Amino acid sequence: IINILIATIPTAIIGYGLKERTEVWTQNPVVVGYFLIVTSIILYLSDKARAGKNFGTAQAFLVGIVQGIAVLPGISRSGATISVSLLAGISREKAAEFSFLLGIPAIMGAALLHIKDIEAISRDMMDIYLWGMLVAFISGLISIHVVLKFVQRAKLTGLAIYCLLAGIAAVWCL
Repeated sequence: IINILIATIPTAIIGYGLKERTEVWTQNPVVVGYFLIVTSIILYLSDKARAGKNFGTAQAFLVGIVQGIAVLPGISRSGATISVSLLAGISREKAAEFSFLLGIPAIMGAALLHIKDIEAISRDMMDIYLWGMLVAFISGLISIHVVLKFVQRAKLTGLAIYCLLAGIAAVWCL
């Protein structure tokens, strides 16, 4: 819990600081493509890492910095946080577990920043939004389970290649 709190501090500061820039860059597929290429490099490098270190406050703070940067479009939050944890010498299992636990305060914080927009939703549309939230929650739980199993058993190079190709396509085709 302490490591999550430590990691949340830089995440909040960086994420909030990049908020306006992110909203602009999200609209530009070429920028998203370049950040997908960055994601592919991070994923590829993490497969070369060796586990063996304990997870301490310094690693938690580093992962928090990376999670803050991961608000940029095309940077995978879980991919970046898991990869940097692996590069810091953390085991695959602990890296994935910490990444998903760390996502909880980050996602809640982002939701709080947008809570003011809820009044723009008409009452007629509220049921649709609530069903969407439920489906997102269920699919998120399933995704977490799948990714945890994947990270524990497989290399991230395949995902790195996918991100690289998607990034190149976005940059080249637009």
